[in-house]
Amino acid sequence: MAAPIDAANAAPQQSSSASSTSSPVATTHPAGDNVRVAPSTPATTRAPGHARNEAQTAPPSESPTAAPAGTPSGTSAGRAFAVDPHTVQDSTAEDRHIAGEGTSEATWQAWGGLATLPSIDLSSLLGDARRLVIAAPHPDDEILGAGGLIAMTLAHTALPIRLLAVTDGGGSHPGSALWPVPKLCATRAGETAAALETIASRLGCASRIEVCRLGFADGSVTPEEDALTERLLDTLREGDLLVATWEHDGHPDHEALGRAARAAAQASKVRMLAMPVWTWHWAAAGDRRVPWQRAMRLDLTGPAESAKRAAAQCFASQLDEDISTGAAPILPPFVLARTLRSFEVYFE
Repeated sequence: MAAPIDAANAAPQQSSSASSTSSPVATTHPAGDNVRVAPSTPATTRAPGHARNEAQTAPPSESPTAAPAGTPSGTSAGRAFAVDPHTVQDSTAEDRHIAGEGTSEATWQAWGGLATLPSIDLSSLLGDARRLVIAAPHPDDEILGAGGLIAMTLAHTALPIRLLAVTDGGGSHPGSALWPVPKLCATRAGETAAALETIASRLGCASRIEVCRLGFADGSVTPEEDALTERLLDTLREGDLLVATWEHDGHPDHEALGRAARAAAQASKVRMLAMPVWTWHWAAAGDRRVPWQRAMRLDLTGPAESAKRAAAQCFASQLDEDISTGAAPILPPFVLARTLRSFEVYFE
């Protein structure tokens, strides 16, 4: 998730070239964080480069068809990788503004389309994966987008899980005296660790989650997209299932990660699933810009849903008002309602 600042003009919270650190779940490490949209901000305030347009009826900006001959390619640190043409340039980014309270969960449920999405069980979703890799642009995105998948994988399989923390979330409280960037980054890294431990303890199983912090600056992932692709290429191996934010999710860091993940997955020949997080905010129910034809619904077990809900409560820095600035919580109840459902949605 992320806050109301312009990612294109935001000052980096840390160097994107910082070396990654890999650690068990209990690690904490100061670094940059996510660009978030304060939920209570008026409709005239928006997240970086995204305008909300509920009347949009254009076809989805992403197509499930294969890349045609002549697909452009990119290079990262001297390594070539194929790029799907629909991830190179997105002409509808201005239609995905994140402002106000967004589409309510009541509206999503009244639509009924979520209930008719093809349901997939855990075994089918994981397929023949030998490791689950979750790439999260900011602390809490791994829980909001895939906390149920993490919980069920821990409880019902022996698969190792690796969390790639792209940023450490130092941009969520700009100008805050309560949350100076170093304190905020360290706190949010600790919140992720606590959330992952909460899931494991709630399920009564040992945690098999390795956390690797990539050290990119919150709000500045887009200009470092090639470097991020390279880091993902260095991490991925045969047999991985990569889960990352959708490349049209509505937040610049989320989208940059989605594009980098797609390129790295294609180059590494590993399977990727995209998780929508901010999509539930800017999209209208049944929005034609969302690739529903590629969507699947993972129904969570009762214990997994409960563990995910408990884990979300670990992100106190995002749940409380900032008394030093008067800024509203980043994750108020209406945002949590859209992500703490009894199921999760993924795009193939």
